[in-house]
Amino acid sequence: MKWLYIIDPLENLNPDTDTTYPVMVESQKRGIETHFASLADLYFSSEARVNSHQIHFDQKQYFIGNKENLSLDEFEIIHMRKEPPYDLSFHYATCLLSLTQATVVNRPQALRDQNE
Repeated sequence: MKWLYIIDPLENLNPDTDTTYPVMVESQKRGIETHFASLADLYFSSEARVNSHQIHFDQKQYFIGNKENLSLDEFEIIHMRKEPPYDLSFHYATCLLSLTQATVVNRPQALRDQNE
């Protein structure tokens, strides 16, 4: 199983206060291959794709793997965890996420229709 988290810059995540961090840690503990990317890493080239990094956690440290160019359809679940603002980059990302067959948590259409 492989999950992708679309997040703000990793160095800005606070492991003590940001809920995305412990969710990513827990997914790895459960044997899920855990990847992360930013909005800028999403793009379209005959299909919706992403330049993502696999991440490994050990205590409160993390280790980042090499960048991988993957189809969004290679993930079972994609977690859209990017914080507002709702701008054009965010809008285009939701459009790309609408093209995947993967389950997207925080449904792209809902993010467009009911943004903050």
